[in-house]
Amino acid sequence: MSAERPPTRAERRTALSASLAGAVCAIAAAYLLLVTVPGMRAEERAFRAAIPCRSDAVDRRCLRPEAATVDMTEEVTSGRSTHYWLSVTQDDGTQHRIEMAHGGRVWLNAKPGDRVTVIYWHGKSRYVDAHNLRAPTEQDPRGAYRLPYSIALGLVPVVALGLWVAYWYGRRSGTSPLLSPWQVAIPTGGAFALGLGAAATPWLVHDAWMPLLITAGLTVPVAIYIVVASLAARREATDDDTYPVKPIPSWNEEIFNGMIIGDVPYAISGYTTLIAGPGARLASSPDPTGKFARREAAPTLTALRARPPYRTDAEKLQIDPRAYVVECVDGDKKVLVITDQQHAGLVMGALLPKPGASPAAPASPAAPTAP
Repeated sequence: MSAERPPTRAERRTALSASLAGAVCAIAAAYLLLVTVPGMRAEERAFRAAIPCRSDAVDRRCLRPEAATVDMTEEVTSGRSTHYWLSVTQDDGTQHRIEMAHGGRVWLNAKPGDRVTVIYWHGKSRYVDAHNLRAPTEQDPRGAYRLPYSIALGLVPVVALGLWVAYWYGRRSGTSPLLSPWQVAIPTGGAFALGLGAAATPWLVHDAWMPLLITAGLTVPVAIYIVVASLAARREATDDDTYPVKPIPSWNEEIFNGMIIGDVPYAISGYTTLIAGPGARLASSPDPTGKFARREAAPTLTALRARPPYRTDAEKLQIDPRAYVVECVDGDKKVLVITDQQHAGLVMGALLPKPGASPAAPASPAAPTAP
């Protein structure tokens, strides 16, 4: 492999961003696991242990039933969320608007004038009894810990990924110029797969410790995948990252997505459509149909090879890591043509030297004249 170079300023910024993101995720996960989840679990245990209040009780820790009459039901949609509201009036005249959890049969069957019983605990409505049915409200503490628990477990692999990305970009990025190097892509895939699996465990089991054990168990196959895939990618890595793309001459006009980058007059910002066709060399246009404001590349533009995107290609542009980059020269200027795998051959075919013309070559300094 080629000699390792020091990280660029952009790579150091990436390392700093990854380390900060990892630190924020670590703090959030620790707070959720050590503060939020234990607190919500304790509230759930207290709720389950609560007993009905006596008629003269003033203790808010007992379950207080309050008879009420249904005023109306509402279904309110906000974005992708749907809220189910039950409006009631207690016998003492107090009105309440209660959000029911997931609707349910109590909410569906409730009609104005129906009698219901609202169960309060610590001053909040926890569930509603009606028609020999019981339905929880959105303030029911049972199972409420699952969402923060899920978020916390899903963040743990992200923390490890952030630390690795920060280390690699800060210390090892000189080993690969690729926009999406396997040293980052493979751990990223493994971390997100583990995060999704870990985040699902609190919803599948009821025990508080079992999600941690399942997550630890899932870590083993994910770690094996990362090691095996990384070893395979390392064996296949070479200094030559040229794609085996053959030039394809176009007999009909082809219009496709792409752009030309370089210090040349035909590399224009916003021209994201390429045109290749007979009778003309490669051209670009801001029009997706390729019919407006075409700008043809210079006859001296010659394709050299196709390769994956480099990080230096994308310092000022958003480039898909799956894109194909056609390296070209126009005299002594370096020009890049960004397109996809399907059309890279058409780009190279459009830039083939015309019959009787010699390909462009870097300009050489003029020979000194005799005095």
